[in-house]
Amino acid sequence: MVVAPFEQRVSLTCETIRHDMRELARRLENGDESQLICWIKQSELACTVRPLRRHPRYALGRLTLPPETRPLVDDWITFVKVENIRSILSLMHDADLACYRLLGFRNENLLDHLTDAGFQVASCPYEDPYYKKSLPQEKLATLVEVRKRALITFRKLPKPVLIMCSSGIDLLPR
Repeated sequence: MVVAPFEQRVSLTCETIRHDMRELARRLENGDESQLICWIKQSELACTVRPLRRHPRYALGRLTLPPETRPLVDDWITFVKVENIRSILSLMHDADLACYRLLGFRNENLLDHLTDAGFQVASCPYEDPYYKKSLPQEKLATLVEVRKRALITFRKLPKPVLIMCSSGIDLLPR
């Protein structure tokens, strides 16, 4: 039996996760909300896009969601609870979180709302490289630092942990 080198196994695993997240995005954009998360390691680690990020009507990038979308965000929370998620590690930064400010959450903050819903919530903000205008080496240094902080945070959180960010694929090694 030939065993692939560690780097090759990691690369294949990351590509599988990227594929699964692209498929999840495609289904959500087509209105199929039967699955909102992708399991990376069953009962320990999952990932998802932020609530309504790929909704067919409200996937507006960084625009503020209208107040009538709050029940949809609460439905998203209910689904995540059904998956027995205990903790949420948010990689969303201020511009992403601002999308939820009109929904009537405590402190106008989605992360506070998730805490109020019973999740243990931690944050390691990461600006999507698509929007960030900086040199490639600066982007890479930021990515490495966020990965380190996210791993340390993940280890401290009750499992299973849901990693939540805008797209769900940018932190994976290429």
